[in-house]
Amino acid sequence: MAPHPFSLHCPGLKELIADLDLDGIEVLNAGHIDSYSNSTAQRWGASDRWALLGGSDSHTISTLADAYTSFDGQGAEDLRQAIITKKTSAHGSPWRMERVIGWSVGVVLTADVLMLKSIFGLIREADMHDPIVSKISVMQNWKKVVALLGSLAYFTPPVPFLCGITGRRILKRMAETQQTGRKK
Repeated sequence: MAPHPFSLHCPGLKELIADLDLDGIEVLNAGHIDSYSNSTAQRWGASDRWALLGGSDSHTISTLADAYTSFDGQGAEDLRQAIITKKTSAHGSPWRMERVIGWSVGVVLTADVLMLKSIFGLIREADMHDPIVSKISVMQNWKKVVALLGSLAYFTPPVPFLCGITGRRILKRMAETQQTGRKK
């Protein structure tokens, strides 16, 4: 499988999918709000070469199943067979801006809690397997304080909304650059 092959904000295989022996590609990723990533994957998926997959790319329960793959049957083996026979379909939709902003605020808040726990020595040894916790635990305390102050600025309205609008504009420019580069 190739998750988000044409993503503008995280690594993807891009055109390499044509050279790889893949069974499926993700053509709908709810976490990709730009107009380029999903639409480009859908155009490539129209070749009928791969099973078409959808994914919420969910990192929180609230976004689970915003996009998903449907197939006949139940369970892992039926899904595997559906992918092999290319009898899958992608459903759902990309997040709307308010969901993106809510998600980002939640991410920042979670990181803040972890940084405060780390500063006060409340991180448990059992939590150290989490890569974010281990990264925060080795940060110097002054850097954690600076990050906490920065997040306070982020929580101040209308900053999250301005960041969301700016991010969407940046993704739009990146998409235009990708499309222009491919036409040459």
